[in-house]
Amino acid sequence: MVSDSGPAVVLVDTNVWSCVSGDKRHPDQELVQAWKRFLTGKVIVIATQTRAEILQGLRFLGPRRASILTAALDRTRCMPVTEEVVQAYATLYYEAMKAGHPIHNKIHAADRWIAATAIALGIPLLTEDHMFWGAPQLTLIPIT
Repeated sequence: MVSDSGPAVVLVDTNVWSCVSGDKRHPDQELVQAWKRFLTGKVIVIATQTRAEILQGLRFLGPRRASILTAALDRTRCMPVTEEVVQAYATLYYEAMKAGHPIHNKIHAADRWIAATAIALGIPLLTEDHMFWGAPQLTLIPIT
């Protein structure tokens, strides 16, 4: 589970946002409830990549459901891709490649943008994706 204390601002990964917002059903509803409790009272932000992924998924929904989720998405602060994020992305790629961490692989380019956003902002990432574990300079919210 997620501890109830922690930072005031948290970057939320796409899957976590989707589950917490009700867009996606997660098999472990206790975990989703723990995420919701943890996020209560915190500033939730998402990376531009996460916003793009969610908008992409909305194309498969009916207009009513898409409208509800778009409104929820619009209430979530989206962090722009700044020069700091671009530099963090490049550094993360290089450091991960040297360390043999999989986030440097081409298939994880989208995940690199999310991680780079958290790194550039100096805030932790809430995710359940184990691929992020051990990524250089990335701080994760523990979910155990």
